[in-house]
Amino acid sequence: MSDLPKLLLVDDRPENLLALDGLLRRSDAQILKAESGKRALELLLEHEVALALIDVQMPELDGFALAELMRNVERTREIPIIFVTAGLHDRDRVFKGYESGAVDFLVKPLDPRILASKVNVFLQLYRQKQLLMVANAQLLEADQRKNEFLAVLSHELRNPLAPIKNSLYILNRATPGGDQARRALGVIERQATQLSNLVDDLLDVTRITRNKICLQKQRLDLNQLVHRAVEDHRSFFERNEVRLSCELAPTPVMVDADATRVAQMVGNLLHNAAKFTSRGGRAHISVAVEAGQGVIRVVDNGLGMAPDTVAHLFQPFMQADQSLDRSKGGLGLGLALIKGLVEMHGGSIQAQSEGLGKGAAFVVRLPLDAGAAPDKTAEPERRPRVCRRVLIIEDNLDAAESLREVLALGEHEVEVAYSGPDGIERARSFRPDVVLCDIGLPGMDGYDVARAVRQDPALRSTFLVALSGYALPEDLERAAAAGFQHHLAKPPSVDTLERVLSELWETPQPVRLG
Repeated sequence: MSDLPKLLLVDDRPENLLALDGLLRRSDAQILKAESGKRALELLLEHEVALALIDVQMPELDGFALAELMRNVERTREIPIIFVTAGLHDRDRVFKGYESGAVDFLVKPLDPRILASKVNVFLQLYRQKQLLMVANAQLLEADQRKNEFLAVLSHELRNPLAPIKNSLYILNRATPGGDQARRALGVIERQATQLSNLVDDLLDVTRITRNKICLQKQRLDLNQLVHRAVEDHRSFFERNEVRLSCELAPTPVMVDADATRVAQMVGNLLHNAAKFTSRGGRAHISVAVEAGQGVIRVVDNGLGMAPDTVAHLFQPFMQADQSLDRSKGGLGLGLALIKGLVEMHGGSIQAQSEGLGKGAAFVVRLPLDAGAAPDKTAEPERRPRVCRRVLIIEDNLDAAESLREVLALGEHEVEVAYSGPDGIERARSFRPDVVLCDIGLPGMDGYDVARAVRQDPALRSTFLVALSGYALPEDLERAAAAGFQHHLAKPPSVDTLERVLSELWETPQPVRLG
């Protein structure tokens, strides 16, 4: 009853109140009645009112005086008022009523249809106002989370930069190949990986919210996938001195899913368990079949979460670690990313915690696939290194030169061009096996370069690979239409580059994301 919009009826005559109550009694509103202006003010302080119907002629505090008092109080200023009167013969009196804050007058005897129609309008306006207030509160909350996220993003991006710059300083002064230099290289590699993971999370959340992720589903066994994830993350648990145990289902748990994305979900949950569990703590992951679903549980006895944190945990930019030092790091995107990926697979995820200091549990449920067992395919054989003639077209000097040196260390013959027109000229003279071309070139962009290469009979056999920070499905389609045979999101790893170079001309014509 208390959630219903409220109508306030004010009249000094009980029989009039009873009549109005009978005319306006309805299931979607609550009626409040006052026999005096003073009692009406008391009710207005106790309740939020959608509409007030006030009799003009009342002793002590008449309708006009009551309306003026309402207009002088912030809480009641916006409440619409309809005056009920015996007549509208005095124009000055009508004007005074509108001056006092009336939105309308109703003349006795009241027409029930007109009364109901006017009340319906104001109730609808009230409901719309409430919806707008809720939406505005949600927008303010989202804006606050965005501002907090931007502050956290600045913090998280700056954190790796400091050790990277310090390590570069050390490398410039340390003995080449010495212990100091090796430690500095290790720091740079770890921090660069952290930066790359931050950017990947940002891109993945954006793709999910825009429904731009394309799942590559196949039949897979959750037992095998979880076992591999545990082995991949075991060293992280050991470094944090957290004991990790694993319990697999007694038989294969088959699902139709994207192996890479499910591994990403499980890896993220394991990483959180290790990160938010104190040294000497425990974490446990299990696989089971329950109610026709494959179930993955990750449980720890770590920091736990407050109930209000659990309620909003899967919202983007939401984090359990709100401390100033942000010792646990992260952008608050990981769980939002997991939730999006789980739901894309037709599943669900649930977070549980009994409170701060009492650990946490995450339960992922995915629909089972009742088909045949998975193929026991052998690991692909390692391909021998193949040296290629590679042309890099990249306008960022540091990016181009560092990529040239990376490929040269792999014994490839490499040339660099810093613009689209220069790249085409270099391609005609150098005759590369493969062109690694940035998409966002100034002037003549990468798409134009690809089209020009494809139109040159002497270069039509050249393998074209797009390098870009844009890796949404429409970006791949546009790259394929321009003539690219492969698409690598920046920054590509050395292993990915070498794999692409070793697989030239075996790649199917539709452009692939590396």
